[in-house]
This record gives sequence, structure tokens and C-alpha cells, in this order.
Amino acid sequence: MAALAIYVRQCLAHYKAGAPMKYVIILTINAVVSLLYVIIASIIIGKSALTVSVITNIVGTIVVAALSYTYFQKRKFMFTR
Repeated sequence: MAALAIYVRQCLAHYKAGAPMKYVIILTINAVVSLLYVIIASIIIGKSALTVSVITNIVGTIVVAALSYTYFQKRKFMFTR
């Protein structure tokens, strides 16, 4: 996951075409992986591992992804390389 994040960061820094969408996708993947982690942990320990901080983290990541999508749509003309 870290290597993918570094790759996306480099794409954004060099204004590569498609870089903003890669960023939104990596944020979405992060939220899905967090949710899967909680589900698997809940199955293993036998009780819910879903806490307020986990819910806040997942919702926050989704909000940031949505805001980033809107932000980069307005700046689409910059990412043409």
C-alpha cells in the first residue's frame, strides 16, 4: 500500500494524466481495506471490533475522497502529461 501511495504521489507531483483518479482510488481502497480489517478482526476475536474511531476513520476517508474528486475535476486541465 505504501509503494502505491508513493507512486500516486509522484504522478500527482509530475501532473500526469489520470493521477487525480489514482489518488481517489487509493483513498477508496484504504477505506475498503480498513473495513475488511475490522470485519476479519471481529470474526477472529468473536466480538465487534467496530469502534467510533474506526467508523470516523472510514467515513473521513470517504469524505476526503469525494472532496478530492470534486477538487481535481475543477483542475483537470492541469494534469495532461
